[in-house]
Amino acid sequence: MLRGSSRDCGSPNAGKPEVPKAYCLRAPQGVPAVATVLHLEQAVYLRAAQASAGPAHARCQYPQGRGPCPADEVRALWAPCPPLTPAAACTLTPAEPASRKANTLVSVLLDMALGLLLLSWLHRKDRFAHLAEALVPVADRVAEELQHLLQWLMGAPAGLKMNRALDQVLGRFFLYHIHLWISYIHLMSPFIEHILWHLGLSACLGLTVALSILSDIISLLTFHIYCFYVYGARLYCLKIHGLSSLWRLFRGKKWNVLRQRVDSCSYDLDQLFIGTLLFTILIFLLPTTALYYLVFTLLRLLVVTVQGLVHLLVDLINSLPLYSLGLRLCRPYRLAAGVKFRVLEHEAGRPLRLLMQINPLPFSHVVRTYRLPSCGCHPKHSWGSLCRKLFFGELIYPWRQRGDKQD
Repeated sequence: MLRGSSRDCGSPNAGKPEVPKAYCLRAPQGVPAVATVLHLEQAVYLRAAQASAGPAHARCQYPQGRGPCPADEVRALWAPCPPLTPAAACTLTPAEPASRKANTLVSVLLDMALGLLLLSWLHRKDRFAHLAEALVPVADRVAEELQHLLQWLMGAPAGLKMNRALDQVLGRFFLYHIHLWISYIHLMSPFIEHILWHLGLSACLGLTVALSILSDIISLLTFHIYCFYVYGARLYCLKIHGLSSLWRLFRGKKWNVLRQRVDSCSYDLDQLFIGTLLFTILIFLLPTTALYYLVFTLLRLLVVTVQGLVHLLVDLINSLPLYSLGLRLCRPYRLAAGVKFRVLEHEAGRPLRLLMQINPLPFSHVVRTYRLPSCGCHPKHSWGSLCRKLFFGELIYPWRQRGDKQD
């Protein structure tokens, strides 16, 4: 129990003249918040000469007759409340290095425990053999659906009139790649069970390692879809850049590579004639190429979405502050957002008696404050940059490229 002049720290009335001056608990620089709170609990009585005297005239007394504590110690523990909002006032600084080590240790132990559970589940009832037997039929089913999709595109998709010659060339080209992919899958089918068994042993290193290998397996199994997407994107991007260059030719402009700008230019009649022919050819072939590009881009985005969910799960396991959340659940006073005081006795001519209470840190603030840093290898595209890349046919990678600019 404390004596002194005070009010609830961080209340909306902070800074108003009619309210007595408050004194908030603040952790000195370099001292953990928990140590400051425990240090304050040793001081039983805090006496003030007046209700608004402040820590300059305050003196405290330790229990069991240990005598008064130094005035510098009182000034270190107490400071006048600034006129801040309730969320910003009276905030304690956490012991970040120790909590980060504890959170990292608990995260690693939980990761390895979940990995061992997954490994034991896979070894039970010979589930590796069942997965190997189901993998080849699934690959055949995916290839069959892609063949049906390509045959639909080679006809009249949704009643659209496509360029038949280019449509047949692109369709047969992609059908040949599907045939090659199915041949490779059937060639590797006798070794799939052994490959899965050796890859499953990586689960003893942690669940995140197993999930990362699962993402790589998805990339290998959908490699033909990635190839289709790259072919379609490059062909579409080539036509878009060709049309934009020819459009500048019609307007008497050209792109200056050295100065990175559009300059005026005069063209001959032969150049304008050839440009007109090429522009007409590209503009009539663009719908066929754009349709193939759109279909394979949607398939690629579906695969990237599945891999993104796996990566989010890995980042969640690696960055979630489990130790801090458990500490907040079992011992909320160890993670304090501040303190508040409740008036117990307020009589004229007698010191004011207050009761100090600790405000626990909310769970959302615990996650934001103690969250472990995650891997920054994944690109962070805004919706605007993503739509721009899709429109101009630029490749979208699930990893960060060297020299990429963050939007």
